[in-house]
Amino acid sequence: MNDRNRLFRRVLFAIVGGSLIALFTVVVSSQEPLKELAQESLQDYVRDVLTEENYAEFGFESLEEAQRASVGDPLSVMFIGLEQLKGYEPGTGARPWLMDVRIFWFPVIADDRVRTKLEMVELDGEWVAGEFGGIATVERIATALEFLPMLLDERGIARPDELVLVRIPALRAAFLYLESAGEEFFVPAMVQPERYDLLEEEVYPADELLHRLSEFAQEIDPEKVG
Repeated sequence: MNDRNRLFRRVLFAIVGGSLIALFTVVVSSQEPLKELAQESLQDYVRDVLTEENYAEFGFESLEEAQRASVGDPLSVMFIGLEQLKGYEPGTGARPWLMDVRIFWFPVIADDRVRTKLEMVELDGEWVAGEFGGIATVERIATALEFLPMLLDERGIARPDELVLVRIPALRAAFLYLESAGEEFFVPAMVQPERYDLLEEEVYPADELLHRLSEFAQEIDPEKVG
């Protein structure tokens, strides 16, 4: 078993605290039909993809644990493109730059802990199973979600009206994005946020963060972005 899997096992991904459950209750729209489809897709992946040899690569403690896993409440995924970020003007805020890419990110939970994720993608008007798996990236998102209620409380930020997962593919960056009382904030949910002079477990006003990332974006050649 490699060091990454060992690290993953040591990290607590418990769905803890009534505060986090209450947070999701407020900000996650009803997605029960899609959630049911995601659960069916998860069962298909576990049956057809996972084996006694590879279950650990998907973050599970055992194949039996994977077989009793279930999906939790999803996060809608939005993108910010490289050119949009390069052209960001201070004071604009995040909302005009968020692209709804019709993806929902579902945590996969077993024994009350997030083990991995399953994405559902809308293609030609139908929802289909997308990417399944992930350890390091799931770890960061799950940890950001775990600490979010505490961070908001410490900074006097009210319970958010909206909470989504924002990805900036060109920077290989991901954030929790939230709106609260008319203000926008980002929380890093990625590996090595220090790449962009950011801290883990920190809340950044949207304008401050996008202005900072815009400076990094200027150095990226769009022709070299995979």
